[in-house]
Amino acid sequence: MNTNNLFLVIAMSRSGHHGVIDWIYEQFLPEKFFFNYCDFSDPDPLFTHRVQYYYNNRKYYAKISDSWIKYGLVEQKLKEFVPETEDVKTKILSVDSNLLMMNFENLNPAKLPMSYDQYIKRFNPVKNSLCILVIRDIFNFIASRVKSGRELTVKDLTENNACLRNTVELWKIHAREYLGITNYLPQKVSVNFNKWFADVEYRKKLSKMLQVDNEILNWNTVSTYGGGSSFDDKNINASKMKVLERWRVYENLEPYRNLFQNDIELVSLSEKIFGKINNF
Repeated sequence: MNTNNLFLVIAMSRSGHHGVIDWIYEQFLPEKFFFNYCDFSDPDPLFTHRVQYYYNNRKYYAKISDSWIKYGLVEQKLKEFVPETEDVKTKILSVDSNLLMMNFENLNPAKLPMSYDQYIKRFNPVKNSLCILVIRDIFNFIASRVKSGRELTVKDLTENNACLRNTVELWKIHAREYLGITNYLPQKVSVNFNKWFADVEYRKKLSKMLQVDNEILNWNTVSTYGGGSSFDDKNINASKMKVLERWRVYENLEPYRNLFQNDIELVSLSEKIFGKINNF
């Protein structure tokens, strides 16, 4: 596939990045694709192991996702997605696209299995080739993960187990990359989710950096990818969601507070990016 714009989105699940993805996607003209659940080590990410994707403004599935089955979402998802067709399969490989965007969740940028140049050369990007790093403040990020119950639970917080420790360490790696302490990702655009959600001028700045076709400054849609919001599902105008105050649900939970009180570096990294969120 040849493409004008190749965007690799790197974020941790529950970072709000699916909302950012949808916002970016809507600002480009067809022909355009978005592929979810991508793997940097996959030698053929678009065709052999595709699961769910957009082609222009329609959602397709190549197979029933294991996560749909695990979380009882099959009936709901089949209302949103349509089965892949032969003509669409052909276009994945043959069409010259205006945008190809790919989502990589929970990727450690320090341990890419191949170089960025090696990975992108198969897509022949003409205009833009960017890594888009999306990060959310640690307090609301942890709260959303616990609320969803998929990647993290209150028990994990209480036991301070490996799942929690791995989550925190990967968030720190992403934070250092955002701050430029490390620079593993080339041609990087770093997105502060909190500012993206709250600040129209920040969205305008990002649109210019991404060289979009049509600027969309306001955004009120909850992405259906990732199961919607941990707190609000998909049944609310996005602008009314209190995504910057999720931490308040757990502020009196001792294991949640202890996580931040016992990790000075974690709080320091968050405050360098997002400012002070609370008084922990």
